[in-house]
Amino acid sequence: MIRDARYIVLKMTDVHAAGIIGQEAAVFNAVCDKVFWSRRERGKNDLGCVVVESDWPEYEPTWKAIEERMVQDYKVADFFLRVGS
Repeated sequence: MIRDARYIVLKMTDVHAAGIIGQEAAVFNAVCDKVFWSRRERGKNDLGCVVVESDWPEYEPTWKAIEERMVQDYKVADFFLRVGS
């Protein structure tokens, strides 16, 4: 299973530590707002996520759980494709 990069996650302490202030902060907030309202306009729910940092002990078990679910989903989909044909 390939772990693809589907999200951009910025830790708030890292944003502050990078010195994102003034005009940069205004642009950053404007981009975040634009994405937020675009989701709303497309009828999507607010994005809720669980973030597990790679240095946490839960990181690899979390990936394993996701991978197992994805493999199961593919098996179920494949079964229905074969039964339906």
